Amino acid sequence: MTLREHRLDSGKATAHINGAQVYGGLGGKTTLTLAIDQDLHRGDVSIFLDQFQILASELPPDWHWQVANEFVNGVHHWCVLDGIYRLSEARNQLRDWLNDLDRRYPKLARAALAAKMKPFGKMEIYPDPSHGFRLPLCHGRTMLLDHPLGLIENRRTTRKWVQDVVGYFRFVDDPSRHRMPVEEAVKFLKERLPLPVPQVTTLACPPLAPLPSSSRSKPTPQQQAATPGSATASKGRVLIPAGVMKGCFVRKFVEFWTGTNQVPDELNTWIVMTARYLRFEVVEDQAVQIIEKFVDDLPSVSFSDRLSSGNRKEVSRVVRSTVKRVFVRHPRC
Repeated sequence: MTLREHRLDSGKATAHINGAQVYGGLGGKTTLTLAIDQDLHRGDVSIFLDQFQILASELPPDWHWQVANEFVNGVHHWCVLDGIYRLSEARNQLRDWLNDLDRRYPKLARAALAAKMKPFGKMEIYPDPSHGFRLPLCHGRTMLLDHPLGLIENRRTTRKWVQDVVGYFRFVDDPSRHRMPVEEAVKFLKERLPLPVPQVTTLACPPLAPLPSSSRSKPTPQQQAATPGSATASKGRVLIPAGVMKGCFVRKFVEFWTGTNQVPDELNTWIVMTARYLRFEVVEDQAVQIIEKFVDDLPSVSFSDRLSSGNRKEVSRVVRSTVKRVFVRHPRC
C-alpha cells in the first residue's frame, strides 16, 4: 500500500480504481470521511461476528463496509460525512461513541479482551494523522452498500474488470441511502472468513483415482490413505482434515454433507470450506474429486436452485474454480 499525504492526481486515482496500485492516506486537519477498523486476525470468529452485528445495527444507515473479496480478516466500517469536520473533533466523538458501546455490552467487551481482541473502545479510527489507511474501492476488496458493489468491465485497461466508481458515488450521493440488511452482510462475511490450520479427522469419502507421478511430489501418509489399494485405506473411507472442527461447527459440516441440515444458498459456502481443509492433505485434483463426490452423494438437492434445476455442470465449474483459487492462494506448507 502506498501512502499519500496529499490529494491523488488523476493518474494515481485511476491506478487505484483499476487495481494497478493500492493507495492509502494519512489524516490532516479536516476530514470528509470516518472509518472504524474492526480486526479479526487470529481472534475468535464468533466474537468478531457479534461485534460486527452490533456495530452494523447501531451505526447510522449511511455507514457501509469494505471487506476482502476472499478470506476476510477484518472489516472497514466507512462513512462519507455530510460536510467537512475537524478531524480531531470527529475522532473524539466517534471514540466516545465506541466506548459507550463497551459500557452497554460489557460481556462482549470482556470476551474480546479475553480472546486478545480489541473491544469497541480500542478499535482503530481513521483517518489518523500518524497511521495510513487503505482507501475505499481498492483492488481485492468489495464495498458492501445497499448490495455488494460488483466490478464493471473496462476494456481499455490491463485489468478488464475494475471498481465501479459511479455506482459507489451514486450510493453516497443518495440522501435516503440505506445499507444492505445486516443479516445479508453477515452472510457475505461468513462465506469468506478464514479457517484455522486443520488437524486430521475421519469422514466418509470415496476412494480416489491415483494421480500421475508427474503431478505430485512424494505423498504424505494422509495422501497415501486416499489412494485405492493403500494399506491404510479402509472400506471407502479416507482421512480428510477437519481442523479445529469440533462442537457446533463440525456438527454443521457433517449435517450439511449428509443432508440432515441444509440451508438454502449455502452450497458455495461449504464448497469453499471443504476446499480450505483439503488443501492441507491432498493435491488439487483429489480435492476436486472429493468435493464432487460429496455433491453427488447429497440425499436431497432441494436446497440448491442449481442442483434442483439440473444445472450440475455449473456446480462442477464452481467446485473446480474454488479449489483452484484456494490451492493457489493458500499452498500447503
